Amino acid sequence: MPFVRRDGRGAVVAVEARKSERCPHYMAADDPELAAFLEELGLGSGARDPQNLLTQSDLEMSRVLEDLVDLLIRKGVLDAAELPATAREKLTRRRELRGHLKWLAEIVGEDKVI
Repeated sequence: MPFVRRDGRGAVVAVEARKSERCPHYMAADDPELAAFLEELGLGSGARDPQNLLTQSDLEMSRVLEDLVDLLIRKGVLDAAELPATAREKLTRRRELRGHLKWLAEIVGEDKVI
């Protein structure tokens, strides 16, 4: 059961699972206003969907693995020539794309570019 706090204009500004002094007003779990508030926070139904969470995790892990491979190559632990050709091509392509985006980050700010 969600309980909310509202600001002076009546907009939802906080939500808690239990009634408290901070959040004294009950709101139905399927209330569209609550759904909109949670979406603004990035906590909407799409954000909690297991498939979306797994997809996001895959994207994050691909970057971790890319950085790990680069580190192992730089340290001489892994010889890039030993990687399958398709893996080398994909890593090269990602490095090129990141290089193109680096100059863009300097113009628009790093928080706008991966």
